[in-house]
Amino acid sequence: MPLLSSNTFALLRASHGSWRDVARHWRYRLDRALRRTGPKATSPDIVAARAAFERASAHGEFSTTWFDASIPVWVPALAPHARATHPARVLEIGSWEGRSTLFFLSYLPGSHVTAVDSFAGGDEHAAGYEVSATERRFDANVAPFTGRVTKRKGLSGAQLAALVAEGGERFDVVYVDGSHFADDTLLDALLGWRLLMAGGTMIFDDYLWRFERYGLARNPSAAVHLFLKLVAADHAVLHAGYQVLVRKTRSLTHYTG
Repeated sequence: MPLLSSNTFALLRASHGSWRDVARHWRYRLDRALRRTGPKATSPDIVAARAAFERASAHGEFSTTWFDASIPVWVPALAPHARATHPARVLEIGSWEGRSTLFFLSYLPGSHVTAVDSFAGGDEHAAGYEVSATERRFDANVAPFTGRVTKRKGLSGAQLAALVAEGGERFDVVYVDGSHFADDTLLDALLGWRLLMAGGTMIFDDYLWRFERYGLARNPSAAVHLFLKLVAADHAVLHAGYQVLVRKTRSLTHYTG
């Protein structure tokens, strides 16, 4: 069940410009929802998933633990993939040091993660982050899962376009957490949607994230708004808060002539 009401989400999708007002409204609703639903983070499934993740990441080297707050949201949304008869195929757009990668690997039995990242960081990492060490940490952190991770280093637009052109692998889960520019986020979402199977789950990180230097309309929320309008008939909302999670309900055949 989404944290925020369908009416709020309809407001988001219908908005044509007042991003600040919508974001304020969402933050208010999110604060209330988190206070109301916080204890669910202690459910047995979430506790077990967190314990498995902590074991998988115990020997890793991490400069941040941003990802960890996502676990209570991801567990119920990804549970159908964890129970599926085939190992989940995950496309991760933005892997950083591999903390979210390790969660996919530990929570989804036998899963395989295709990790796409330039490992160069973004404008928001200009100061205060040791970006030069990011790829080294990623490689070391996922090394225990050799054979279950494919690293594709490069800009996501080029890497995803290549995956689409190759016409082979399709994914059960697509995690969009690359560049925070709205145009990059939208491109990642559109290409990732092409690669996502019907019944698959797309996760948008940082919906409520803000970087004032970009300007409000160039932050990820603008891309999420537009993308969900474009696929309005083909998705169902699973969760809406700091992250937005949707299930792909059908696939359309695209003209390729």
